Amino acid sequence: MDLNHEIILDHLTSHLKKKLKILVYCVSDVWAGTEQVAYYDILDLLKWGFEVRAVVFKDSPLENKLKSRKEKHLKIFSLNFIPRFYLDWRLRSNLHFHIAQGVNLIHTHYVSILFSIVPWIVGKKYKNVFLFESRHILIQSSLRNWLHRWIYQSFIYPRLDALIPMSQAVKNNILSAYRIQSNRAERVKMIPLGLDFKQFDSSQVHREEQRSEWGIDHKIQLIGLVGRITPEKGLARFIQAANQLVKNGSKKLKFVVVGQPSTPDDMHYLEEQKHKIRQLGLEKMVIFTGFQAPEKIPAIMRALDIVILPSKNEAFGLVAIEAMAMKCAVIMSHGGSADEIVGKEEEFCFKICLEGSLDLENKLRLMLDHPEKRMQMVERAWNHVRKNYDRQCRFIQTLQLYQEKLQAKFNFHQKE
Repeated sequence: MDLNHEIILDHLTSHLKKKLKILVYCVSDVWAGTEQVAYYDILDLLKWGFEVRAVVFKDSPLENKLKSRKEKHLKIFSLNFIPRFYLDWRLRSNLHFHIAQGVNLIHTHYVSILFSIVPWIVGKKYKNVFLFESRHILIQSSLRNWLHRWIYQSFIYPRLDALIPMSQAVKNNILSAYRIQSNRAERVKMIPLGLDFKQFDSSQVHREEQRSEWGIDHKIQLIGLVGRITPEKGLARFIQAANQLVKNGSKKLKFVVVGQPSTPDDMHYLEEQKHKIRQLGLEKMVIFTGFQAPEKIPAIMRALDIVILPSKNEAFGLVAIEAMAMKCAVIMSHGGSADEIVGKEEEFCFKICLEGSLDLENKLRLMLDHPEKRMQMVERAWNHVRKNYDRQCRFIQTLQLYQEKLQAKFNFHQKE
């Protein structure tokens, strides 16, 4: 750990862990970027001695991951129901149970749950209960109607101590969609995502080990798609581009799909794409690995030469910075936070249009045909990620925000 980080964290945690009893809501039945961020944020709190309660969905991947940790300061509470969007009375009972047990900071990772949290923690009785929300997704349009928008602006947003987008693009999206004026934007505090660089350390992972597990010769160029199997993640585009590359004579290539479906519809979609691969005669060219444990991701990224994110709607793209940290080249779709990741002049990775496979095929050819330029891009990307997406920095900024809001509330009550 960086010495300066350790000193800062020692100072922050020695004060805050005596003051805060934290409740984290992440109610989801999938394992994707949001759930991974919540999981690692919880682990950081536990590592530094905070008492944490986690409310998760029963039998979800997040619940299973947390239970496997057997952490001393962690209590896990499972919901066997999906909270309603508005005024869920079962959630009210759950919330008040935890507050009665001394919880004074609530941090949620899902926006929809706010409308069933805020109504139950208003008034003087709850004036010392803090509320934070980490925002992981983009809102695709303005709030549904004037009533919805008015409720958010008048009741939800004022009750939040902080709304935490994980990128500048998500922050801009929040301000625009919720029509929050700049003079009322003080509660919107951007904190970037971060990686643990002890885990994502390219110098400590031998790329040939994972490749040999897949039966891939060191001379083969390996192109990967990593993430949940769902139409929005662009598996169909990936397959189209692979077919074009093979048809047009690209040799010594293989393609790897890492991930699994999370719904019956997604399972059907996967079977459709596998059928398409058979029709195209690509069975020997495409490897499906299924779900891979998070601890295997650094080795997988190191084994790949190029990672593609052809998603239609990616708020950030955690996969992109994971690949960059492991010195793997990246191509990702335009939109969301892509500009922050690829750089102004695409100096860190290539950006492609949202539709069709031709642009993707062309960018892949550029990378494959110019390995020296690709490696220069990889080095720039590695430095970019190390500088801007450090998990220690993310944790410090989160604790500093907790401290800021704690001090502000204390000063406010002193004046009353």
